Amino acid sequence: MDLSDCMGCNIRDGKMIPFGGIIYETENFSLAQDAEVLLDGFLIIQSKRHVRSIEELSEEENIELAKLLYKTRKAIKDLNICEQVILVQEETSRHFHIWIFPEYDWIKKQFGKGIKYLRDINDYIIANVTDDDKEKVLETINKLKDYFKEDK
Repeated sequence: MDLSDCMGCNIRDGKMIPFGGIIYETENFSLAQDAEVLLDGFLIIQSKRHVRSIEELSEEENIELAKLLYKTRKAIKDLNICEQVILVQEETSRHFHIWIFPEYDWIKKQFGKGIKYLRDINDYIIANVTDDDKEKVLETINKLKDYFKEDK
């Protein structure tokens, strides 16, 4: 299997650096800003191992994932990034990852509420991201990096 075009593997191997870099790493997972959609607080937890589904993870990996997901959600709340998130794990993806997608009031007003609008929101962000948006995303990434450093 050729994994050279797998974004998850390329991030793991350092061939691709997500915007702002890796926020936090555990033995088996990394946390970063979404590499393509620069929406403040849109985070990705991905496995370092190339698998597609949560059921392919070992019991130890699942425990580690649950702890990281909890810590990430707690950080989002503690840092006042947003009130609510949508969690998505899509098994049709080439590499296991979980989206932690922020639900902001402006998004709900413009697009509606819920998972069915995520692709439209992503397309909108990609087409309309500004330098100010990028700066805000970097600020949040740095706050999260500091948060996770303090938690060690």
